[in-house]
Amino acid sequence: MAVVDIRVEANVTAGWVDITTDVDGDVAQSVDYGIDGNRPLDVVASTGEFAFTLLNDPPGRYSMKHDDRLAGWARGTPMRVRAIHGADLADAVDTITRAGSTATVEMVANHALNDGDWVEVVGADQSEYNGLFQVSTLGLPADTFEYEVTGTPASPASGTVTAQRFYYMHRGKVYRATPTAGLARDRRVAVVSHDAMRDLAEADVREIDVQIDQSEDDLIDAALDAIPAAMQPIARDLDAGVDTMPVAFHDIGPGVKCMTLVHDIAVASFGLAFVKADGTFRYVSRTTRATGSSEYSFTSLNCSHVDSPTDQDDIFNLIRLRIRPATVDATASTVLWAAEGDPIEIPAGGTYQARIEFRDPDNRQNTLIGGDDVVTPVQGTDYAANSASGGGGADLSGDLSVTFNDFAAGGEWVIVNNASVTAYLVNSSGVPLLQVRGKGIYDRNPQTFEAGTGGMIVRPITIDLRYNSNPFFAKSYADYLDSQYSSDESQIGMLEFWGNVDDAQLRAALSLEPGAIVDLSEELTGLDAVDAVVHRKSTSIEPGNLLVCRLSLSPAAPFRSWLAGVVTRSEAGQTTVVGF
Repeated sequence: MAVVDIRVEANVTAGWVDITTDVDGDVAQSVDYGIDGNRPLDVVASTGEFAFTLLNDPPGRYSMKHDDRLAGWARGTPMRVRAIHGADLADAVDTITRAGSTATVEMVANHALNDGDWVEVVGADQSEYNGLFQVSTLGLPADTFEYEVTGTPASPASGTVTAQRFYYMHRGKVYRATPTAGLARDRRVAVVSHDAMRDLAEADVREIDVQIDQSEDDLIDAALDAIPAAMQPIARDLDAGVDTMPVAFHDIGPGVKCMTLVHDIAVASFGLAFVKADGTFRYVSRTTRATGSSEYSFTSLNCSHVDSPTDQDDIFNLIRLRIRPATVDATASTVLWAAEGDPIEIPAGGTYQARIEFRDPDNRQNTLIGGDDVVTPVQGTDYAANSASGGGGADLSGDLSVTFNDFAAGGEWVIVNNASVTAYLVNSSGVPLLQVRGKGIYDRNPQTFEAGTGGMIVRPITIDLRYNSNPFFAKSYADYLDSQYSSDESQIGMLEFWGNVDDAQLRAALSLEPGAIVDLSEELTGLDAVDAVVHRKSTSIEPGNLLVCRLSLSPAAPFRSWLAGVVTRSEAGQTTVVGF
């Protein structure tokens, strides 16, 4: 039976501490992450979690409110779970040399590492060389790999050094730790750690600019950059964008979450977005999905359960793709927002600070719009102040310090009254005057494209491409989804397998990630070499470190997408059909 060593570590006051011995091995642990569901709109992961139980001994060691708790143990404590395949020994390193920030490792014997694998390096006298590193192997000899180091450690490294491959199963933060009360009871703490998708689900995106002619990876970068640094994923791996979005983020109102925005971007380009087990935020473009090949083959012999849907809930045979081409005003003269109603008053020495939203001048009550090239407020044109609420008093406009910080669909006023009397934001006639001018951005021309002819039972789905306004792409997108979802013949809902059966299967259980392609042939269900995309991965770590792995799968298209100049993907009518 293949053997795996699971290590649970917490980043507390003392740094990363191995708390594996405090994990209750008699209680199953579980790791779950990736994209829920396998339908057309299921393209962005939900919160992933690691659930486990700690022995609360000495009493209170893992009770967050206890005076004797482990220093630094709290909500938000970073967590990581690593697994070491029993076949991956700590192998001897011959030399480590450094050039700049790149450490080059030559092993005593050839290694079996792949580009992007993780290794733990220990034993170097120079501490910078020791630690957990993601390696590069591209273009290097079979006994060599590279990784990035901090600082300027001496080169070559000294000491007796070893390197050992490992697999991340989870990176996240403690969300909840619930102790069992009572000294006479079992003294356990039930802990849940959430991955970075939790932060993206809770972080508002508001202070972000309109994006013009940007690809989807640029948009995702902008969305992630717009949330607090502490809530951003620890690393990013974004495929190069396939599409150029003419206008984006012009429709972001208050309270829009980063995850929602990422979902809109991924839907607009038929990409996948999720957080990998090592905490890296990953965006997979549709080109990567189209050119991918199976990473592992499952059969009736190596999987313990297969769910192959046959009900109509998973069928969509009328696909509607809606685009909303944005129009932008030619000049920055549109009034995007204007104060109305009772005059705004600012006491002497006081500050008016307020966030506002841009509204369509033809429908200010309901329609949010974007704004571009926002004009710096001009005294007398965009704002005025008077000592009398009805005008007719002293002109205090020059006594104001006026700042407007514009965002994609709104902004924030900061106005300081430096006068010794109350200032009313009105003109000399008593008419309220505080406004924002710029180029308005509108969605006024929606278009819908359809694919599929239905059947005895029509199962429609409508998908809104918020930022992709290419009509040819929308039609191809609809055709592609129709090919995926109009039939259940190639759909796999979930497959389960035991990781400890043999070394190859254990490595699959540890290495497969969302976005990977697998294929399945299962005799009783009639599935024959069907390709599917991993959406979600759930691993149950049973007592004795037995691994049960469940993969939630999305159907791959029954044909290959056309890619110019790529063999087996460009012979029209033979190996492929025109995709998108």
